[in-house]
Amino acid sequence: MIIPSETGYALALLFVRWNLGVVMFAHGAQKVLGWFGGQGPQRSAESFRRNWNIPKELFLLSAYSELLCGLALVLGMYSRSAAVVTEVNMFVATLKAQSRHGFFLRSVEGRAVGMEFTLTLFFISVAVAVAGGGPYSLDSIFGV
Repeated sequence: MIIPSETGYALALLFVRWNLGVVMFAHGAQKVLGWFGGQGPQRSAESFRRNWNIPKELFLLSAYSELLCGLALVLGMYSRSAAVVTEVNMFVATLKAQSRHGFFLRSVEGRAVGMEFTLTLFFISVAVAVAGGGPYSLDSIFGV
C-alpha cells in the first residue's frame, strides 16, 4: 500500500506524537497518581531526593509536566510547547540520572538504568517541537 507523502508525513507525526505522549503521561501518572505500579508523589519525591538529590519542588514540577504534557501531546494540544517542556525534562533526566550508567538500558537493583531511553525521548521531543502537532491535532483545528 502506497500512502501519499503528505498523508504519510501527517500519520507519521501523529504516531510519533502519540507515542511520546502516552509514554510521558504514563510515567507522570506513576509519579503523581501512583498508577501503573507507581509509588505516588510522596514516595517518588523521596526517591528522587535520595537517589539524585532533587528537591521535592523540582520533582513535582517534573512529574506534573510529564503527566500534563503527555496528555497535551496525545491530544495534539499546544504540541510544540509540550514537546519543549518534555525536551528539558528528558535532557535533565539523561544528564542527572542516566548518563552515569552508560548508554544501553540495563537493570540495576531492579531499576532500568542507562540513557538510551531518555535520550530517545529527548530527540522525539525535539522532532515534535520542530514539526508541531501536525494536521491530526487540536493545534490544527484551533490554529495554534
